[in-house]
Amino acid sequence: MNRNRVAAVQMASGPNVNANLLEAGRLIAKAADAGAGMVVLP
Repeated sequence: MNRNRVAAVQMASGPNVNANLLEAGRLIAKAADAGAGMVVLP
């Protein structure tokens, strides 16, 4: 049986778009390193 791991990322966004994207990228990479094959953000 094939199983996929999904991660939900929640973060507090601020007015700085670049900082938000960097933080999202960091959290997505962390989830992927933990085995997530799919990462969703609200």
